[in-house]
Amino acid sequence: MGQIFRLRGADGRSVSVEDIPDVANAMDQSFEDRAWAKIQQSDAMYGDALPWSKTHEKLRFRPGEVTAWIGPNGEGKSLLLGYLASHWALQQTRVLMCSLEMDVGIQLKRISRQLLCTESPKRIQFEMLLVRLLFLNFLDYVGHIAPFKMLEKVSEYGQKFSHIFIDNLTLIVPPGRTSDESAAVFVRGLMQIARDTGCHVHLVGHIRKPEEGRRLNRYDWRGTGACPDMVHNVLIVQANEKKRRLAEKGDYSKAEEADVFIDVDKQRNGEFHGRMHFWWRPSVLRLVEYGTDQPEAFDPCDTGRE
Repeated sequence: MGQIFRLRGADGRSVSVEDIPDVANAMDQSFEDRAWAKIQQSDAMYGDALPWSKTHEKLRFRPGEVTAWIGPNGEGKSLLLGYLASHWALQQTRVLMCSLEMDVGIQLKRISRQLLCTESPKRIQFEMLLVRLLFLNFLDYVGHIAPFKMLEKVSEYGQKFSHIFIDNLTLIVPPGRTSDESAAVFVRGLMQIARDTGCHVHLVGHIRKPEEGRRLNRYDWRGTGACPDMVHNVLIVQANEKKRRLAEKGDYSKAEEADVFIDVDKQRNGEFHGRMHFWWRPSVLRLVEYGTDQPEAFDPCDTGRE
């Protein structure tokens, strides 16, 4: 007696057989080609890298994926992502910043400080920097936006940009009685768009207030556990609060410890999972790889440098 398969979509509704591609055997040539391409990519650590060399063999941002950046308020997520976006733009990678909580002028002011390593650049330096940031683009909108409207924008621009940053989820799905379901539907939409367009989508999320000193994980993301389960990568940005508090009291016994941790709590298509250590340089709003490092200023007049 044969088996009958009832096909259902992600929303639980029945799916017409006409909507499902034909079944093929594993020996199908297209399957072989796709698998071989992935095998080669795995060896090459494909995807865009963070600015710090010690991360290059641990973490990459691959086309068609969604990464969630989560952590407590005020611990540098937006600063980090602004620097990351400008770093990729200087490599002629097309990037779109969708900051719903910060005016474009403020974003550019912070990026200018990070790259030029000064709070008071000369006008010619700033103008030349903007020329070099030709591949960095902004959604000029601040405030709440409906989930369907945000998905429309991401879908519209997904084929034009390699990376889209959305900062942050609470301005799209505010906390409330139905926020868990709405957030899950929104993230599911981002996953579909990333898969269809090949764009890498970065989504900033907030966490529940953590217990002091506790190491966070993906399920601290405020709301339903469906969101961290769906996305490809979950990165947690967490400050070394114990070091900071001791320093405020004049106790520098933890001076050699890192200031900020980035935990790769989930990386679906990568092997590394663990904690990466960084040191904070507040004068230029940047992280550095090691405790003795100082940030290097970008020279926008040096056209031979990316």
